[in-house]
Amino acid sequence: MIWDDRCSFCGRSIRLLRNLDRSHRLQYVGSSDQAVLTKHGITRESAAEEIKFVDGRAVFGGYDAVARLVRYLPAGRLASALMSLPLVRFFGRRIYRYIAAHRSCAL
Repeated sequence: MIWDDRCSFCGRSIRLLRNLDRSHRLQYVGSSDQAVLTKHGITRESAAEEIKFVDGRAVFGGYDAVARLVRYLPAGRLASALMSLPLVRFFGRRIYRYIAAHRSCAL
């Protein structure tokens, strides 16, 4: 998971995820790690706009990244399945974009 490490809101969100990730299945990489961004074809600007989740060779962003990474948390498969429902995904993407655009560290 690649997150905006210059954003205090994002930092609080990552701390919450780390607490939920008791099995330590996720890797947390700050967006200032240019080598990781380059490896996955992610620009710094894109990484600052939304969280990224790398699953194999696929890169997911925003709400879709959250829906993927939730799978790795306790009871996450059920949450991920619910988040994948078309109506939930429709509203989830819009809510994610709204929050991302209005967070205190938004660009």
